[in-house]
Amino acid sequence: MKKRYSITFLQDGISRAFTPEEQVRESGSRWQDLLKDLHGDAWGKCGCPGSGLKALTIRHTTSTGYYSPVKKPLTGAEHAPDCVFHSVINDFSKAVYGGTVIRENDDGTVNVVLAVGLRQREPSAKSDAPVRPPRPALIAGGGQPDMKLAGLLHLLWDMSSLNRWYPWFAGKRFTGSVHGWLRAQSDNILVRGTRLSDVLLAGAVKDSEQALANRETVKSVIREHQRPVIITRLRKWRKEDASFNTGALPVRDFWGLPEMLISRGRFNRLAVHYPRAFAAWQRGDDVVAIVLAETPAWDVASRNYRTRVLRIALMAVSKEWVPFESSYEKRVEEALRSQKRSFIKPLRYDARDEDTFPDFLLTDTRSSRPVPMEVFGMATLEYIVRREKKKEYYNRNYTPAGWWYWSPPESGEDMPPFPSR
Repeated sequence: MKKRYSITFLQDGISRAFTPEEQVRESGSRWQDLLKDLHGDAWGKCGCPGSGLKALTIRHTTSTGYYSPVKKPLTGAEHAPDCVFHSVINDFSKAVYGGTVIRENDDGTVNVVLAVGLRQREPSAKSDAPVRPPRPALIAGGGQPDMKLAGLLHLLWDMSSLNRWYPWFAGKRFTGSVHGWLRAQSDNILVRGTRLSDVLLAGAVKDSEQALANRETVKSVIREHQRPVIITRLRKWRKEDASFNTGALPVRDFWGLPEMLISRGRFNRLAVHYPRAFAAWQRGDDVVAIVLAETPAWDVASRNYRTRVLRIALMAVSKEWVPFESSYEKRVEEALRSQKRSFIKPLRYDARDEDTFPDFLLTDTRSSRPVPMEVFGMATLEYIVRREKKKEYYNRNYTPAGWWYWSPPESGEDMPPFPSR
């Protein structure tokens, strides 16, 4: 997905440089032997055109015996946007969460304080009850006190670079590859001591390795009394979905997944809690669901595992799996891709509605920093007031010529030209 740059390691006063080709896992045991020799006392630096030290270290994964270079904690923003080590986790954790909700570790893993636990502690009959007492909306000093399910989905998307686009990504994103990247990144996320990959189920096609992995994970979460986290797309909207008579969450790529039972009330509330994604689903767009569910159980009648939805969040995505929040944003995303532009879709995690995030960041202009892009798609009085405040913010921080916006209610349906490369 992202680009590898040269790496330089300093050990015992001796500098050793490695090309991107030498860093590829498939290069064989020689690269692993080199990393093993450097592990523990070598200091590394990435050769990408970012800013700052871009310090690296070497991580040893005990479960696989594999050695890999990783960025130092809280340094992801120092790397170039297309670098494999680039991350905006620190920036978003500052803006959205309290200081300890997302914490990067020295070995490259990320600790997350999730609002709900991944272990089954309540009988299934009580699963619709709150799993713990409610917490304050904000903690002292500002920021959310924990990460909700939508935030976890955004974190996985961010870490997998699925909210970024470069022209060479075309044709590389499909169910197997996308869910494979999500599973790979979930191995780097720890929730109260549980590695997310141990409980993650991702949508899969029939007879695929992912489907087999899902079945093994289902058996594991049952054995360990854990709650699975399930990520897959909703199937295409049908008229009968408006009445919701099935009792099961309507999903696609369901191979290896337990049947997810959801109450009518919880299903109907999706349109309230995620109105934009729900509306996109009704329009025929792809919508990703992330589900926290009860520990599955075998159902003799259906000859399949079944579970009950405890928490669910939705996110609309384009044909290339880039998130969007409105039909206008979708048009901008499609236009950017058709013009072979490079961009980032900043994700809001669990931010409040009044927090300012650009809709897109254009990364291939002559500017020394990404160019913010905004889509102002409404004309209510409250929205206009907020729109003008945003314009003032961008004019002040980027100059009037340093950002781009499209306001269909003001300027009509014709989209302004994008900033030049």
